[in-house]
Amino acid sequence: MTAPDAPPLPETRRPLHASRPAVPPMPEDREGFIAVLRRADFRRLWAAQAASQLADKFLMFTLLIFMYSITGHASYQSLLLVAYTLPSVLLSAPAGVYADRHDKRLLMIGTNAVRGGLILLIPLSQLIPALAHQPWPLIFITLLFSSAGQIFAPAEAASIPSLVTRHQITEAT
Repeated sequence: MTAPDAPPLPETRRPLHASRPAVPPMPEDREGFIAVLRRADFRRLWAAQAASQLADKFLMFTLLIFMYSITGHASYQSLLLVAYTLPSVLLSAPAGVYADRHDKRLLMIGTNAVRGGLILLIPLSQLIPALAHQPWPLIFITLLFSSAGQIFAPAEAASIPSLVTRHQITEAT
């Protein structure tokens, strides 16, 4: 303790950059994303994620064009986008909790299988005379498709730390 008459000790502040180590990174950390891609399990997950995202975006683009060709109204395209977006707003938190409590690999495979089945329903719905050229089956299928995707995303993100080392998590994500 200091004496009551002693002046207060000056406050020492470290510069913001002092929290970063002055040592160069380790050789395996220096390679960044290339080092992460050398891991076969992560490479498979990354390729599956890229394929899934591409298919998802191409599907939405195709559905938007198909919806306009069926109805001729842009308002139905808006409804389709709402059906695609709404599950992410409503289901993202509960889906994350669900994914944390179940086998992530099984969830990713299962949700992709469900999404593939839902995609097959699109042409099948056009073969049924009562549903052909109707926008509502496409909106409903899109809603279910997006809902299944909300379970896939947290399962995928939670599986990354088990595929890479602790120092590679930043590059992997």
